[in-house]
Amino acid sequence: MSTSSSPASAPSNSPSASDPYVLANQAEYRLMSASSVHMQGSVTSSAGISVVNLDVVPDTGCVGSIDIMKLGTIQLIEIGTKIWIKLDKAYWQAKGFHDSSQLQSLTNKYIASDTSNQAAANIAKACDLSNETSDLINPPNLKRQGKSTLDGEPVVAFLSTVSGSTYEVSDTTSLTLVRIQADSSSVRENISFTSYGAAVSLTPPNAADTIDEAVPGL
Repeated sequence: MSTSSSPASAPSNSPSASDPYVLANQAEYRLMSASSVHMQGSVTSSAGISVVNLDVVPDTGCVGSIDIMKLGTIQLIEIGTKIWIKLDKAYWQAKGFHDSSQLQSLTNKYIASDTSNQAAANIAKACDLSNETSDLINPPNLKRQGKSTLDGEPVVAFLSTVSGSTYEVSDTTSLTLVRIQADSSSVRENISFTSYGAAVSLTPPNAADTIDEAVPGL
């Protein structure tokens, strides 16, 4: 869950479509003020490759999965400060658990934790949309790259002169952020944002399906 402040101000009612600063501000505002958004894509870093597939309710929580190459899959639910994480069999085995009965028990359970647990909080950072928009809130660092289409939708691209990331914003009246691409020495990222405002249910798992965070492996 994002702990950063909400967007500073609403976008202008009559933005200039030729002004990249206005477009970037609107895209950041609409992402952070959306009732929900679907975030999907991959992140490659020195730690490996992660594939995220998350429904995010900004400043509230998220639900979905994170696939981490050479480890396994994490099912994630975050609601406020509460975090539930379910690791698949491959993940537990990578953590050193090999007893069949123990694996059967662990892979069917969510670990109940919260943001005070650093390991759980680090996993839940994947839901923090503010991590994706730092360049958009500093529009002087953006250079407009031109127009194209993405999945048939007209978009306008911006290049961050600081991070090297490319931001694609829908070139329509919605002015929403639709994709981020980054390719630097430390990280390669390709994340899409879709389904703005779709219904998302953030529901804690049943108590019978959870174990506490004292279980090793998280």
